[in-house]
Amino acid sequence: MAMRIMKVILVVATPLLLFISLIALYFNNQVNLTTYAQPVIRSAIDVANMNSLSDWSVIENELVVIRYHSVDEEEIEMVLEIATDIRKSLDDRYQFHYNKPVNIVIKPTREEMREFFGWGESASAVGVYYGKRIYLLAPSLWVDADSIEQLTDKYLKIGPIAHEYTHFIIDHKYHNNVPRWYNEAVAQYEEYLYQGFEWIEPYGRLNQQLYSYQEMQRDFDNLPNQALSYRQGFMFLKYQIDKYGEEKYWDFMGKIENRFLFEQAFAQVYGIDISDVWQEWEQHVVANKLR
Repeated sequence: MAMRIMKVILVVATPLLLFISLIALYFNNQVNLTTYAQPVIRSAIDVANMNSLSDWSVIENELVVIRYHSVDEEEIEMVLEIATDIRKSLDDRYQFHYNKPVNIVIKPTREEMREFFGWGESASAVGVYYGKRIYLLAPSLWVDADSIEQLTDKYLKIGPIAHEYTHFIIDHKYHNNVPRWYNEAVAQYEEYLYQGFEWIEPYGRLNQQLYSYQEMQRDFDNLPNQALSYRQGFMFLKYQIDKYGEEKYWDFMGKIENRFLFEQAFAQVYGIDISDVWQEWEQHVVANKLR
């Protein structure tokens, strides 16, 4: 039944997106009108999952609701506390005013996580923002710890909640009005600020042939070296903020919030095309031997 509802919503949403896109194209508008359909898409994704969670245990406060099963309650309370602190911090940083609790679902096994998302055996993600919810793999399944105190300490440093909650903010406050690579770049940057965590794999380092701006824009999710594409996005955003300052970043994000098209918003705020800044950044990588 839930899947049928989702299909019905998507049948409505898809023509709506097409219609809005054609209007935007016809008027050559600087505003990304397709973002107005984002709440419909978000609901379509989420509605199919609601019934499957109806008999799960719940722990909550005014900011976070966690649904779970077959996970130790002490571990769930740890996640609730960390998620609450992260939400407070990022809400303040982004001036994000969301008047509902954020929904988190904790999956007790890798198999259940993979089955839910239709992943193959090689998939190993421990956090996902999907629809209206953040899905987490139970921390004790992948964080090596001998006590709840040790688990808490390590999860604070390497856990995915800051990353996934940043996706939540980009979706709700900024209408998902950025390309996929930039969405991931912002999420990585916020976990870097909040936790000091950087995702660096040997095959993702920058001392190799880099993906072009056009490749990142056009085909980010299908690029063969995902570690490299994610690393490039993060390092570009860090360069953007380090060189031009946080004030301009917030000006840029303000235009994104007001639904300006991504590249036009960048050019208006920075006075230069983002593709040109990308070339600057590539030269910076080489000159400084960044990895």
